[in-house]
Amino acid sequence: MGQQRTVDVLIIGSGGAGLRAAIEAARAGCSTLVLCKGRVDRSGATLLAGANISADVECDGRSLYDMGFPEAGRDDSKEAWFQEIVHQGMHLNNQKLVQIYVDDAPDRVRELIEWGVKVYRLESERGISVSSRELLDAMMRQVRAAGVQWESDVAAVDLLVADGRVAGALGLHLYTGEFVTYRARSVVLATGGWHSLYPFTSGGTDLTGDGQAMACRAGAQLINMEMVTFCPNTVLEPRRYRGSIVPYCLHTSGYGHLLNRKGEEFLHRYFDPEILDLALHTEWNKLLVSFAEFREIEREGTEHGGVYFSMKHCPNEVFDTVQREMPGLKQFYQGMISRMQDGYALEVAPGTEYFEGGIKVDERYQTTVPGLFAAGECTGGTFGANRVSAATTEMLVLGCRAGRHAAQFARSAGPAAEVDREVRRLVELAEAPFRQPGATPPGELRRELGEMAARHVSLIRTGEGLAQVQERLRGMRRQLETDLALAQDTRIYNQEWLDYLVLRNLVDVLDMSSGSAALRRESRGVHYREDHPYTDDDHWLKCITVAKEGPGLRYGFDPVVATRVALPSGRAPYHDYIKHLAAQYVQEAEP
Repeated sequence: MGQQRTVDVLIIGSGGAGLRAAIEAARAGCSTLVLCKGRVDRSGATLLAGANISADVECDGRSLYDMGFPEAGRDDSKEAWFQEIVHQGMHLNNQKLVQIYVDDAPDRVRELIEWGVKVYRLESERGISVSSRELLDAMMRQVRAAGVQWESDVAAVDLLVADGRVAGALGLHLYTGEFVTYRARSVVLATGGWHSLYPFTSGGTDLTGDGQAMACRAGAQLINMEMVTFCPNTVLEPRRYRGSIVPYCLHTSGYGHLLNRKGEEFLHRYFDPEILDLALHTEWNKLLVSFAEFREIEREGTEHGGVYFSMKHCPNEVFDTVQREMPGLKQFYQGMISRMQDGYALEVAPGTEYFEGGIKVDERYQTTVPGLFAAGECTGGTFGANRVSAATTEMLVLGCRAGRHAAQFARSAGPAAEVDREVRRLVELAEAPFRQPGATPPGELRRELGEMAARHVSLIRTGEGLAQVQERLRGMRRQLETDLALAQDTRIYNQEWLDYLVLRNLVDVLDMSSGSAALRRESRGVHYREDHPYTDDDHWLKCITVAKEGPGLRYGFDPVVATRVALPSGRAPYHDYIKHLAAQYVQEAEP
């Protein structure tokens, strides 16, 4: 059964959430190991935060002002921030988790400054701009100081569960093909989203839904898996910049124009002036501008299936200002900026960026499986139907809390039961493709899976399209079990074998996401049903849960956890509902 390791707390994932969890667990006196399928300090979503220009770390403006940032929103408060997150999350948020988020954020910001992370500028009345690389480097210094161990180039294959609680994980060393058994008293999943399912994304290729899929197979519940954010103005062409959200950062700062293939501005086609103002000047911009871009791409899209982002009208002085405000542009994207300064446009489109849904957690960030905790983007519940605050802050707050409570669990729990039989079962499942006389290469299925997700589980969905996805996924599961073909039988960095292991996870998350989207017969936040273009608080202001049941999935409904903001009622067309929410929030925020 290969190598074996035993620790108190096992962290799966080495982005900001995983590293922050590891620091907290180790400081609590637990032996702690971070498992990463890439390089431990350069994998996951954290490195890509802010398009490599900056990472935005937030807390309420008053707390920033008290930390010595005089331009912050001194009249802001945790209460106002709480209200904004809930309103713009379209009331689907777990308000207990939102409260933890806004209460803990100032401590996490102070901590970064104490660790020596340089603040480049105030990003907003609530946000400071830091380098994502410097943030990771500072966290790694704390990881080393706390005595955390780590292993790179090891993929977690599945969680080990014994006697009703988590007992560790089965890992696979990518370069040797050897299995490794990790015994642990508690486990923290910090694996990010499932961006790589989609063929066009602003996220990393290593974000493959591992945590969500493993948690489901281990018996955990997931929540609101239908909620997927798309980032507008993600670069399609030139290909060297593909996936960059620099145009999004520029557009939200007031720079640049969006044009169709004829050179016409188009946002006004889809919104009345009130909604257009929200699309350009509020945190609803991602879902609203993405909606308009999807529609315009269908109508008058560019050669590569996008629209144009142009700064041709800007004098050189504007480019000078932009590069002063965003110093990372000159370091990483000078070619892109020079191209636009010469009058050429970028082709852009909405790319998958963030997943509001994920593993269901309580206020200790424990899942429904004892001893299994989760942090960061792989969790669900905090942001409801639309994320309006920084994922960088989320990873720090949730990572700290999850690591602390995972350590408490590990200290109080006895040794886990024997897992040898479970390890043998999981190894047999992982090696199944080597025993199949099939004909389908894993890469072929993965391409089909991505095309299907992009076509039917994008921002604009229909019941018919979602039903097609569900039907095809049933066939794909049969192919995974009986019809795969590996060109080589080696275990040493066999890319097709690794594709199979990733495929298992992606099929699971797409199944949960499309199934939840088919159930939610309304449009709310980042989930838009073309056949149900209204938001219905009377019937659909509830969370959709999903868990494994036998060979299939069981769906259920949880009431929204509301502690301070009363839940609304009624039913309205989608855009009218957003206008109502915006007006209501402004009214409630006024003194």
